[in-house]
Amino acid sequence: MTAAGQQDSASATRGAATFVKGLRLLQTIAALPGPARLKDIQRASALPRATLYRLLGALEGERFVVRDPLHGGYLLGPELARLGYQSRIQNDLPRGAREALVAIRDATGETVHLAVPRGDVMVYVDKVESLASVRMASMVGNQVHMHASAVGKAFLAALAPEALDRYAGRLALEPMTANTVTGLPALRAALETVRAQGYAVDDEENEPGIVCFGRALYGVDGQPLASVSVSVPRYRLGDDWAHRYAGPIRTACEAAGLLMSQPGHEDRPGRPG
Repeated sequence: MTAAGQQDSASATRGAATFVKGLRLLQTIAALPGPARLKDIQRASALPRATLYRLLGALEGERFVVRDPLHGGYLLGPELARLGYQSRIQNDLPRGAREALVAIRDATGETVHLAVPRGDVMVYVDKVESLASVRMASMVGNQVHMHASAVGKAFLAALAPEALDRYAGRLALEPMTANTVTGLPALRAALETVRAQGYAVDDEENEPGIVCFGRALYGVDGQPLASVSVSVPRYRLGDDWAHRYAGPIRTACEAAGLLMSQPGHEDRPGRPG
């Protein structure tokens, strides 16, 4: 091995060791009664003071730990909470929601998706295919924009006002089709409609020829975790779409224990488009 190769290998080894030390430091802080004081962290971790300061600075910079403004100790930070939240969605919600997805597909005959938020988009984490020969072309892992999809609008409408404001300030609101809602006032008005009628409609806003109906899924704390939607080719929509598609979503989610009642969520017919 060349001298340069040996240096690269040694650097990679040191980086891995530092990474492990950072993970163990997080475990140490989690085990201490919070806010964890610096001297207690050093005693429990047995790290040299200079190493401890360096690791804490890096973890604080990435929001894995934060300092308590009142007591000066260290607490686990919001980034860890976000990762834990996403892990719970990935590992628990898809399995728990599968029964509801199949029930919706059986009731409607159409393709059903489960989507979770990832930054400014929704990502499909599960899908039950339509039994019809013509169906929506999608796959698990696909991303859809929040403002242009039923799963996205259902999720946004379920957020608390301050959380919605944070999202609204980040969304690009790009037009995906001629029907996409692109202005922030128009999007807020659309979300009010979602709250009033209890489900979101994507009226060919993400993909021409496809109409989707979506609802948010809530955790035990009443916060939105994900959304479920049913996707229907426009030519199969029919006049009784509110009964045929929006109704089964609520029924199946309630039966699976995945939808918590929210104030003002009454099923009232709206109008796609």
